[in-house]
Parts: sequence; C-alpha cells; structure tokens
Amino acid sequence: MVVMSKSSPDPSVHETGGYTVDDKFDQNYFIRKLIQRFYIDASRTNLSNTLFSFSYPGIDITSTSFIQSADIINLHWVGWFQTPATIHKLFNLGKPVVWTLHDMNPLTGGCHYSAGCDCYIRECQDCPQLSSDPHSLPNAILKDKLELFEGYPLTIVTPSHWLANCARKSSLFKSCRIEVIPNCIETDIFAATSKDEAKTALGIDPQNIVLMFGADTSNEKRKGFAELEAAIAMMRDSPPIEDMISHNRITILTLGPLTADISKLGLHNKAMGTVNDDALIARAYSAADIFVLPSLEDNLPNMMLESMACGTPVLAFDTGGIHDVVVDGMNGRLVPTGDVVAMAHGLIELVMDRSLRERLGAASTALVHGEYSPKIQAGRYIALFEDLLNTSARAPRTMNNTGSFGKEFDQVKMECGPVFDTIRHKVMFHAFLRAMPEIYQSVIEKRDSTKEEMIHKLVGEVDSLRNSFSWRLTAPLRKLQDLFRKA
Repeated sequence: MVVMSKSSPDPSVHETGGYTVDDKFDQNYFIRKLIQRFYIDASRTNLSNTLFSFSYPGIDITSTSFIQSADIINLHWVGWFQTPATIHKLFNLGKPVVWTLHDMNPLTGGCHYSAGCDCYIRECQDCPQLSSDPHSLPNAILKDKLELFEGYPLTIVTPSHWLANCARKSSLFKSCRIEVIPNCIETDIFAATSKDEAKTALGIDPQNIVLMFGADTSNEKRKGFAELEAAIAMMRDSPPIEDMISHNRITILTLGPLTADISKLGLHNKAMGTVNDDALIARAYSAADIFVLPSLEDNLPNMMLESMACGTPVLAFDTGGIHDVVVDGMNGRLVPTGDVVAMAHGLIELVMDRSLRERLGAASTALVHGEYSPKIQAGRYIALFEDLLNTSARAPRTMNNTGSFGKEFDQVKMECGPVFDTIRHKVMFHAFLRAMPEIYQSVIEKRDSTKEEMIHKLVGEVDSLRNSFSWRLTAPLRKLQDLFRKA
C-alpha cells in the first residue's frame, strides 16, 4: 500500500508524506486550504453538508519503485492525495488500473454524495450544493477528468449495485468496465453472542430493549439523525412503548463521536463514543436488539454488515446500497427513504416482537457470514486481477523493497488539468478576497511571522497575475496589498 499518511506499523504500508506546515510554509497546501474553505465550504447550500472536496494539488508517485514494480494499480479513496493530473500519469505507466469507489466523488466535480442531483451524468454545471460558484469549479474539475481519463481502459469496482449504477450513468465512467465487489467484515470478530451477556458486560439491564445508532458525525444531514429523532418521537405515541420508556426499559446505544445531543431523544442513553477495540464494538452490536440506520444516502455501510453479523437486525431507509444486503421481512426491515412515519412503525413492530427480532437476526448472521467474509472479497479481487493480467501486457517489474519512500516521490505540486488551469487564478483570487478579513485580523492580533510569510508569498503570486485581470480588478487588489505591507 502507498498512502499519504501512515497510521500502522505494517511494513507493507509505505507513506509518501505530503501536506504539512509544521516546519515550513507550504504554499500549495495553503492554496488548497484557501480554495477549499473560502471558495467551496463558504458557499455550501442547505442541500447537503457532506464533504465536497477540491481536487488539487496532489503528489506524483509514478517514479517510485513501489509503483513501477506493480503489476496492477488499485486506487481507493485518494482525495487530497491523487488528482486528475497525477492519476493521468499513473495511466501512462501502461499498467491495468482498478479504481475502487467508496463514494461518488471520483465521478463528480467535487461532491462525495450528490444529494439527488444528477448533473454528474452531464458536466456538473450549476451545482446545487454551491450557492456561489462564479467560475464553475465543479464543471472544470469534471471536464479535467473527462479529458485526462479519455482512452484509458480503467476498471471500476464498487461495493454496491447502487454506486455501480451511478458509475454507469456518469459521463466519466459510462464506457468503463464496472464490477460490484462488496466490502467484507471480519467474521471471526463480528459474530453473534448472547445478548443478555453482552448487555450485562456493558452495564445495561438485560431486560431492556436496546436500539443502536452510530455515525462519525450525527450533524451530517445524509446520516438522518433528524429523521431518527422524529421517528422516535412518533414511536412514543404508542402507549405500550411510552410505558416502557417511562420505566427506562428502552435504551439507545450510540457508537462514534456523535455531535448531536442524544439525550433529547428522551430515552435511557448509553453513549460509547469512539471505540477502537473491535471486540468491544462487536459486543456492542451483540447487546443491541435493533440497529437503526436512518441514512438518506449511503453506499454499503460497514456498521450495517457488522451489526447483522452479530445477530442484530437492521431497520433502515431503502436507499443506496442498503437493499443489496437487507431484504425486508427476511433479514431486516426497510422503509421508504425519509418516511419517518414508516420508520416509527418499524421501530414499534420490532420493539414489541421478540420472535421477529430473533428470526431476522439469525437470517442476518447467516447471510453476512456466508457472503461477506474477507476470503470471499479477496477471492473476487484476485479473480478480477488475474483476468486483467491475462488480457493485458504486463509492465516490466523492477522490484526494490526499500520499505521507505525517502526522496523517491515528488513533493506536493499544484499541477492541474487543462480546464481547471484556465480558471485557476480566478478561483484563487475569488477565495483570497473572501479570506482577506480573517487573515488580516489574525496577523494583526498575533503578529505571527509564519502567517505573515504565507500572506506575502500568496500576495506575490496573486500580484503576478495582474496582467490577466482587468484594471477594475487590479486596482482594489493593490489597495489590499498595501494594507498587508503596512501591517
């Protein structure tokens, strides 16, 4: 594995390093942060608050021995690491390239989930997730991909049929080979155990019905916390349910660094926060009677697979890749996306019917352990890789297991695609003007020499662009520069 930032001692994982401002000013890093924050993030509409990322700059890794000695290159989540330009260079090595998609970003101009928008089918014009986009940034990014990827026999892998269908409809990947290979979970760790024992181990009364919910952030709209809250409120209209709640017989068990106030759900709460121990996570799934998955958009959620492997049925909105796994009435319950009334009825049904929960839970375990083990996923990838190697010429191999990149990789570079290059300076200028008040205030208050150096270098770059703008724009720019020089 070649990664930008390594977090394990595994010697087969090689770190390139990249964006860092700890020791010295990195102008490319600052430019990315500037455009990301003040052109993109500052313009987000209420449609979605899921990540919308800027594609540049990136790291060219084509000269490294690890890449040159590879038979196949398998891209995964490469945001802020690889760009359309650096991926184009990987294509030019002549090796088969497989891109495993984990969200929609590779086929869009920036969004990671489209929130119902289908502009990626065409050219990502008039992005509904940006309120101010004077230079059509998503359109330029997608056009870069279309131009730089054209003619290369790229193979796309998606974990779900939903994402595969998105790829087939997209302007970028519609002509590619597209395969569905679901993600696996560690079935030796995530397995059904006694729910009473698991509840006791977590300090929960075994008599309680446990509803489980988890997410990295409950403030992300597509995760559906608002819909979950509404469904639980409606569930309480049932007298038997309200009686159980009043006697603290229903517990909500949460997993992850949730940012919403879970207590406002009105249920007895057991918040586990961020847990890095897989055995403890598996115990939490086993302690749950129902895993509630209110996502409005999702690919193939790991938490869904893990809970089902532990014998806990899932109640979910029928969206994305969820129905690849959950079959309503057979191993879980699915309700129409966003229908909080149906979600509330599903909760009432499962809370009140233990035999139904047990039947669905047993079917869940059998499915996940039979179809989603690491061995099965690995076998599917090996079969794909072998097929690609048998139908393409092998690239020369020059093995060099140094275990470290050292000086092999190129530093972060603002090398960009041809379309974005035509608007690059305009986008930077727009973002810079938006950032001016905050940067200026920071310098005035802290007199931070590093920040001053950042500002002067960036002002110098923008100043060099004056000839490409009209006098109307350069006049206020010079005034702003004078303010910084006097600061």
